[in-house]
Amino acid sequence: MKIIKPKNNKKIFIIAASLLLVGGACLAASYYYKVGPFTPSAKSSTDLNKPTDQQKQSGDDIKKQSVDQATGKNNSATGSDPSPAPKPVDGSTKQSVEADITASSQDTSSLHIRAMIQTVTNSGMCSLAMSGPQQRTYSASVGVQALPSSTTCKGFDIPVDQLAPGLWTATIDFSNETTIASTSKQITVQ
Repeated sequence: MKIIKPKNNKKIFIIAASLLLVGGACLAASYYYKVGPFTPSAKSSTDLNKPTDQQKQSGDDIKKQSVDQATGKNNSATGSDPSPAPKPVDGSTKQSVEADITASSQDTSSLHIRAMIQTVTNSGMCSLAMSGPQQRTYSASVGVQALPSSTTCKGFDIPVDQLAPGLWTATIDFSNETTIASTSKQITVQ
């Protein structure tokens, strides 16, 4: 006599129903958060209508700016503007250009001074002369580094133990075969 075991269809049904429920929940979450197959497609649209007068004017302005920049007629200042023309110095064959102390900062061990000269050259020297409290003085010289539209002194890093605390006058003089420049600034040493 054969014993027939009943098949456990109930167990298979519960597993299949659970899988369908989890799959449905995943699809519902994907739809809600717009991910997976429900991600909205980015549609690029091109306006095929004739341009408005304002759009035409904007396009013409951009074209004019582009042409002006290419031909050198643009008068707006940018970071690569050419340096101003040098001015002749009376009684000398050298010409004078503008200079500026662009930065001065102090940390625990050094006072850092940076300067820019309004000419483009790789030759010459920058000399720093400082006078401060108690008739103390300090001097140093560094070379120069050309930039696209100016030149910078390679930088002065002065040990603060050589300076007394207080107000100092820093003067930087630049000189090469053809050009000179000078600038001064009051700097507080702490």
